[in-house]
Amino acid sequence: KKCKKFGNVKNTPYLCTMKKINYHLSPVAAALTELVKQQMNAEVGATILLTGVPGCGKTQYAHYLCDILGAELYRYDCNTESNIGIMYSPDLDGLIRNQAAWLPGPLWDAFEASKSRRVVILIDELDKSPADFDAYMLRVLEEKSFNNPKNNTIQGNPANIVFILTSNNRRQLRDELLRRMLRLTMPYPDIKTQQQIVLEQSW
Repeated sequence: KKCKKFGNVKNTPYLCTMKKINYHLSPVAAALTELVKQQMNAEVGATILLTGVPGCGKTQYAHYLCDILGAELYRYDCNTESNIGIMYSPDLDGLIRNQAAWLPGPLWDAFEASKSRRVVILIDELDKSPADFDAYMLRVLEEKSFNNPKNNTIQGNPANIVFILTSNNRRQLRDELLRRMLRLTMPYPDIKTQQQIVLEQSW
């Protein structure tokens, strides 16, 4: 996996590209993938919540979906403190030079990219963030926009955006948020599937 780093902050987001993978889909995950493809072809976008135990393939599914859709992946890892870095982060070098004071975060970069191509925005481990972060995500998911530090609106193209949010069920997410997402609990791979994955990755 090759990733381009954005900013110099804790839980740094990444724009990731990955070689084609042989992802082992459960029947329900395969049905979800087809539904997402239909929604993207209809230019309405999609929002997905993936839950399940760590290691069941939630993050890897985002890479798989990018491969299927021909999209770029923008990733943000949530944390227990401030999650402003999903939008932007302080540019210390810029402050010293009395130039730009902010660097775009993955959401900003993804929204700009969505104006010309498909993007998948992976917000990993949403349940690790404070509960009030859910309220912020409501606006982002509904309007596909947010305000930058200069109070300018950063607007994405909904037709080109797939949001994937993951959770390990550390806390309950707000009902208003859940109602806006397609939801799937990822099963843990059985022994046979695990053996196949190990063999494929060893080549």
